[in-house]
Amino acid sequence: GGSGPEKHRKLNVEAGLRKGVLHPAVEEVYRRFVKPGFAAMFLEDSNTANNLRASKTKDNILSTFSRLKGFTPEIFAKAERVLTRPNRSCTELWAELREVLKAQAWGLRVVELAFMYPRLDLNVSRARAHLLKAPFVIHPGTGNICLPIPAEMVEEFRVEEPLKLSDVLAAYEKDVRVLQPHLARFEAFIARCLADARAPLKDEPSGAGPSPAKDLTASSAALGRAQV
Repeated sequence: GGSGPEKHRKLNVEAGLRKGVLHPAVEEVYRRFVKPGFAAMFLEDSNTANNLRASKTKDNILSTFSRLKGFTPEIFAKAERVLTRPNRSCTELWAELREVLKAQAWGLRVVELAFMYPRLDLNVSRARAHLLKAPFVIHPGTGNICLPIPAEMVEEFRVEEPLKLSDVLAAYEKDVRVLQPHLARFEAFIARCLADARAPLKDEPSGAGPSPAKDLTASSAALGRAQV
């Protein structure tokens, strides 16, 4: 619930990070997904719309710092100066920011988690009047069908031309299965999620796959990610 970017970025991890600890589940998500995802989205010099040099990104990072305990005006000013240094790659700026923050470098992990950790809207998750956008659900008001879109096809999607239930039924009468390509892509995505979930973690002994219980938990997590 709530509104505004600060509400949406709120995470209860600050106290743990100040002590250098995270819940093991959050730590694993951070290591496997959040940290590399943050680097790909915000530390790539070619991604000028979102990287550290983009005004909105700098403002959001500084806004996050301003709410953290231990970030004095002096530390905040140092961080602000680093983010405006010229002739640096984004990766270099992030490393220099870590060096400047020193004991407060845990704040960088807060930023990474705040920007990248997946979450669901509370009301969408619990209220029957809302509709969680799982693949292939049908909007009760418009009849639009929620379709999974591969990242490489995002530019081809036309929001003004949604596939509707009426379109599917009309095509079905002509023996045309318009949903088949979307189903095939989604099944391939699920297969990749399951393969990724079953793959042994880097810190596990080579040749020792996950235990059945761990495999089941990971597979369920992968399916949950696929449905959001």
